[in-house]
Amino acid sequence: MFVVVCLILSCKSEQNKSEAEAVLDPWLVEKLGPDYKEKVNSGIAPSVDDTIQQLVFPDSVFLFDAKSWQQKFVLKIPYENVGKKPSKFYQSFSSCQCIDQTPKKEYLNPGQKDELTLTFDPRKWQRGQSHSFSIVSEHFPHLNTLIIERK
Repeated sequence: MFVVVCLILSCKSEQNKSEAEAVLDPWLVEKLGPDYKEKVNSGIAPSVDDTIQQLVFPDSVFLFDAKSWQQKFVLKIPYENVGKKPSKFYQSFSSCQCIDQTPKKEYLNPGQKDELTLTFDPRKWQRGQSHSFSIVSEHFPHLNTLIIERK
């Protein structure tokens, strides 16, 4: 009994599959061409203009240590635009308003690398204390948040 049910179900699914193909075939041929099955199976490559802009940092958490007499600490963080188009930076801010960014960059061209220079007074930070620094840009991910932590 079980074998008969399986055979009936498999025959019905084959019939349904061919019915679906019969309905979809003309539309797929019109949209994708006669070789649509190869395209569907191999995937269709995105167009060159369909790339995602991306701002890439080497890490999201940066540790620092400073001497007790040190009044100013400069942290340089490299980053890169790996997209195909220039990207605009809208704003940057810190969670404590104790971190300054200099100089502020407005644009980063495709393939361009730069350094984010952050300056702060480490005497105001306790060991293990962290603050965030965020950058808002027009490309993915639109908000980059970096964590700066004292060792």
